[in-house]
Amino acid sequence: PQKCEQCGQSDRLKRKMVWIAKHNPQSTSYCFDATPHFQYFEDWKHRPAYQEDKKNLGLTETMSLQGSCWMLTRERYWDLNICDEKFGSWGSQGIEVASKTWLSGGRVLVNHATWYAHMFRTQGGDFSFPYPISGRDQEKAKAYARELFFENKWDKQIYPLSWLVEKFWPVRGWTEEDLAKLKQNNFNFHGSQEFNTAEAEAVDELPQISDPAEEETIQEQKFQQPTQTAEPQSPVATDQLLLDHPEPTVPAIQTFEAEVASVEPVTDSTAPKRGRPKKQFKGVTIIGYGWVGKSVHKLFPDAYVYDPPKIGHKSRAKEADIAFICVPTPVIGEGKLDISIVEECVAWCEAPLIVIRSTVNPGTADYLSKKYQKRIVIQPEYLGETAQHPLFDEKNIPFLVLGGEAADRRAIIDLYANVYNANIKIRQVTAYEAEVIKLSENRAIAFKVAQCQELYDVCEKAGIDYYTIRDAVYGDDPRFNLWWTLVFPKKRGFNSKCIPKDIYAWCAWAESVGYSPEVTRNILEVNKKYLNLKS
Repeated sequence: PQKCEQCGQSDRLKRKMVWIAKHNPQSTSYCFDATPHFQYFEDWKHRPAYQEDKKNLGLTETMSLQGSCWMLTRERYWDLNICDEKFGSWGSQGIEVASKTWLSGGRVLVNHATWYAHMFRTQGGDFSFPYPISGRDQEKAKAYARELFFENKWDKQIYPLSWLVEKFWPVRGWTEEDLAKLKQNNFNFHGSQEFNTAEAEAVDELPQISDPAEEETIQEQKFQQPTQTAEPQSPVATDQLLLDHPEPTVPAIQTFEAEVASVEPVTDSTAPKRGRPKKQFKGVTIIGYGWVGKSVHKLFPDAYVYDPPKIGHKSRAKEADIAFICVPTPVIGEGKLDISIVEECVAWCEAPLIVIRSTVNPGTADYLSKKYQKRIVIQPEYLGETAQHPLFDEKNIPFLVLGGEAADRRAIIDLYANVYNANIKIRQVTAYEAEVIKLSENRAIAFKVAQCQELYDVCEKAGIDYYTIRDAVYGDDPRFNLWWTLVFPKKRGFNSKCIPKDIYAWCAWAESVGYSPEVTRNILEVNKKYLNLKS
């Protein structure tokens, strides 16, 4: 009211502010567009992945955050440099928290078992911010977000921003052209005509609605996507602070972020697929459809797959321009790898260029290339076997190793230009060097695992906490990192498909050139003792 109904005076009115949670809409999904602006992501809530997670887990993934309430551990807060002062005092905090979490290998989740209510100060009039604030602050924050994430300049990221956009594709406010430019690191950012929703309250919306809901205070705007709902260009003036609502028993949803090393890929082939339509790569054959072959197939979904006796035909597989060999190479005793299946495939394969993804003995590619007069490139795989492995998903690995002749490496790089962001690191070496690199990297991992296994035992004997020591040594010291430092009391040592197999192969290679690898052999012997321990 503007004046007292009884006396007609207005100078003694007092406003009572009441904060009550509302029924609708309840925001549980968020994203940011190509500007970047915060957006409510209603469409995501209607997709099978969201609905299944909500039903089965009570937790759903969200691309971004509203910014007003979130949770993470103290360690992650400092490690990711959350609330970076370079963002300024207003704007893009949800984008910062979500992007840093996702791009470093974590997840951003919504907990449907709790709720919070957020009061928007952008209602305007005499209900606004109690301190000076300017739109320039928001522009500063957006500019820094563009520099940090759109250009892949954040030093802790293991994934490019394009990976995150594709994960939730299609995303409100992004076009195919936007995503293509982002993957090329040649992005033209949108201008000031785009409306900023970072401090605007959510409005009801349904997916695939082309016209925004009309309200008296809404001004017409031009949007990239016809499904976007208009929001006011300027603050909405209102004196109605007491909402006509029952008691606040209806849950809105609290958003928080949680740290995980990585996520198991969805293996249910019947589940609905989502994501950006992929280009066809004709002339690619995948020989072998195990762990590695399936990973390559994700990169080239239109490739021809040959995995006898059940999948494909050899005559068709021979027609490829490029063939990826992804077959088993088991260890022979405690020495070399059995490359007989690889050699058999190289012998009959008629593709002009062969890429061996299987782990092989050093010198294999040169031997096979000379024997069969074939062009061969070695590309080691780094897939891992558990969710703790940081390079679990090959689509998002930050580096490649390619070994072979320069022209052949270039052909593979040209092929991968359609798959990977231009920011990916590619180490080009000889085939022999690539073979040694793969075995040596797993050898280094074995050493680190062995170090931590022994450190764990000593800490147990001393009565001190292993993880306190581990975090100080491998977590705080920038010369180290925490990968491969977990110790499982009931499953000691290393016993995966690649390790210790590759370590035995490395020792066999060292011995073949006249060196006795005593240190590495001792590590393998100690590992046997760990494998025999019974908790």
